This record gives sequence, C-alpha cells and structure tokens, in this order.
Amino acid sequence: KELYGIDNFTDMVGDETIATDPEELVAFLTEKGHPALGLDPMM
Repeated sequence: KELYGIDNFTDMVGDETIATDPEELVAFLTEKGHPALGLDPMM
C-alpha cells in the first residue's frame, strides 16, 4: 500500500497460475477490483 496506495495490490497480480486465457484473466481482475480495468484502452 505504501508504494501504490492500493490495499492488497500483490493479491491482484494475474499470472499463468491464475489464468491461461484472456477471458479467465479479465474475470480474475474483475473479481479483485483491479485498477487496470478502469484505465482507457491502449488501442
């Protein structure tokens, strides 16, 4: 929290042990309330 101002930020990291396809990853990030989902699309 000290670095990013977000509680439990490390619990929000999605890697190959969490998801193996984009849909699973988005579901995980949504469940965790990941701040990246609130960003503007890159493309």
